[in-house]
Amino acid sequence: MSDSERPSVGARLRQRRKELGLTLPELETKTRVRLSFLQSLEEDRFDGFPGDAYLFGFLKNYAEALGLPAPELMAELRSQIGADSGFTEIPPLVADPFLAQPSRSRLPLRRFAVAFVAVLLLAGLVFLAWRYGPWQSSGTEVRPAPPVTESRPSIPVAEESTAPEPSADSPDEDVRGTAPAVDAPSSLPVETPTSAPEMLPADGGVLRVETRERVALEVWIDDLPPRKYVLAGGSNISWRAEKSLRLQVDRPESIDLWLADQPLDLRGRSELTLRGDAGGGGD
Repeated sequence: MSDSERPSVGARLRQRRKELGLTLPELETKTRVRLSFLQSLEEDRFDGFPGDAYLFGFLKNYAEALGLPAPELMAELRSQIGADSGFTEIPPLVADPFLAQPSRSRLPLRRFAVAFVAVLLLAGLVFLAWRYGPWQSSGTEVRPAPPVTESRPSIPVAEESTAPEPSADSPDEDVRGTAPAVDAPSSLPVETPTSAPEMLPADGGVLRVETRERVALEVWIDDLPPRKYVLAGGSNISWRAEKSLRLQVDRPESIDLWLADQPLDLRGRSELTLRGDAGGGGD
């Protein structure tokens, strides 16, 4: 049979596959060569391959899967396309099934991992927002002893007013420091008569405390239970009250006070009472 009458490489592959009753998808699984490359080999379309190494490597795998002599078909292919006859070895990369058929089984796992990390990040952000959100300042949580450096936004300036000394008929107890005796704090705010308390702004106000030395203080805010603090020198802490606020400190000379960003003078007192226009509980 002359060379012109000899069937092409692709025709021999296709004829042998049909004789064996095999389909291209079956051979794709068996050879780990992409189906589009197998079709190109059977149709003698060799320009779509990445290079000669892949072309001859895929042909070798396909021929061996069909039981055809691979060296003979490779020689015919060289003659058919005019490839370099000195090419005899197939690079080992061609035998790697992951090069011939990219695996897609890793994609779902990768997407699951990305989704899992995203859920963890979202859960962390939600927890931080819940734990440290601005609404936590009005809760009943007892602050620890270390200095609190919580900052508050500026509040519209309210008119400063001063309070006179507590009335003489108020019950007294010993307190630390140089301040005179004042009303004794109890576990819950107790209504006691006072004279001319400081006035809160109509819409509530923020009382800010800065310490120059170590002090111990207790504060009653609106109708909430009292809070106790031990602050080191240089601490800064503030509270917002809507109806009333009562502050008691053991060393009044060691703190500076501001109400709505206006300074307040304790005048040696160890207790300060702030009320709204309508009055309120707390001292």
